[in-house]
Amino acid sequence: MTDEPQAPGRTPLQALAAHWVYPLILIPLCTLAGAGLGNAQAPLVTAETRLAVGPGPLSTGEVTAFPQAARTLAQEYSRWVVNSAVDGTLGGDRDSSVTASPIPESGVIRIEAQSHSADTARRAADNAAVQLMEAVSNSKKDQNPAAAFAQYSDLAKPAAEAELTLTQAQAAYAQLVGAKAPEADIQAAGQAVVAARIAAGKASLERDAAASVYSRLRANASSASELKRIGEGRAVITGDTRKSQLQRYGVGGLGVGAALSIALAMSTDRRRRRRLDPAAEDLGRPSRAPAAVGADGAGIPE
Repeated sequence: MTDEPQAPGRTPLQALAAHWVYPLILIPLCTLAGAGLGNAQAPLVTAETRLAVGPGPLSTGEVTAFPQAARTLAQEYSRWVVNSAVDGTLGGDRDSSVTASPIPESGVIRIEAQSHSADTARRAADNAAVQLMEAVSNSKKDQNPAAAFAQYSDLAKPAAEAELTLTQAQAAYAQLVGAKAPEADIQAAGQAVVAARIAAGKASLERDAAASVYSRLRANASSASELKRIGEGRAVITGDTRKSQLQRYGVGGLGVGAALSIALAMSTDRRRRRRLDPAAEDLGRPSRAPAAVGADGAGIPE
């Protein structure tokens, strides 16, 4: 004859319900501890500033083509900021990171900086914007159509004078040859023609080069564009990770509290069952009393 089998052990949820004090204390406590840890971590702050590629002095034919050119320039300027940040020429604080991207279908550049300090993030974004504007301004000094036209005008007059001198030298040479002047005079006139031809060729080459530069700059949208800041002139804070850190660490603390509550509830439940049935070797198996023995020493079947 055997004893009645013992009821199997409780499931984790049953043990948790039986020992509800553990989750009541541990889950809020661990959640608060996790949230406090998240709040202690320095958040990552994002600052943003925007620049717009606006039209400068444009001719009638350049107005319709400028929007597409502005989008292209925004992409090129954004790439310049990213490359400068990567190779370290952008400067700024070392504990900040800077990136830039064009806003789709527009000539606007978004410059973003991230740091654990709001002031550092703002400074980094503003510094990147200022350096980009200075780089564009410096490049335009060598790409100013008005300056190129002034240079062409300065070279056009000497070129015309050199061509006139060549024409006069050729006429004088022809006159001496026709008059059968002394050979020495003819040779001197011929040398004057050669010198005048060289001077005229050099002056014409410089004038034509200046004209080519002027034509190229007039067709280049970057020389007819202006980079302007949007907004109040200083980077603004667009986000930080403090809220997400609180949520992430709080949820983590809640999970730790729940796990500890289950572990303690199961451990307490096992100790309780051992006290009720010290002879049980396995809490998941029923305990049995020793089998009855007959007079001949054989066990009595159940």
